[in-house]
Amino acid sequence: MPYTLSWYRPELVMHVKITGKFSEEEMFEYPEKIRDNYLPAGKAPVHLIIDIFDIEEYPRNIAVIQKAVSIFQQHPSMGWVILVGFNNPLTRFIANINLQIFGLSFRFAATMEEAIDSLNKVDIRMLENNTASQG
Repeated sequence: MPYTLSWYRPELVMHVKITGKFSEEEMFEYPEKIRDNYLPAGKAPVHLIIDIFDIEEYPRNIAVIQKAVSIFQQHPSMGWVILVGFNNPLTRFIANINLQIFGLSFRFAATMEEAIDSLNKVDIRMLENNTASQG
């Protein structure tokens, strides 16, 4: 499985690490797990850091990506989505347009540290008892 799901900060920030060749099936599988297992267990809003530094291939069909993101997009506990590792300018541009269409609160970050800094700025709970259980 080329992805892992874990709590970066329990009940507050999820970490999705995607590596290798990421299939269309997996593109739908991980949002369902987020929606069904993590968002209900968290304390709203639950933020999501998606790290793709080590991804090799992924579905590029916009309709597939839209359908996959819509799985957790409307969940009432969904907070910010921070995308880490989108270094290709064209990929960032396409992702930016699509995420705006999806209506998600999102940001890009170059590193995990930058992602956490972004969340610190939008959610004061991040500053309380700042002990991350990095997964």
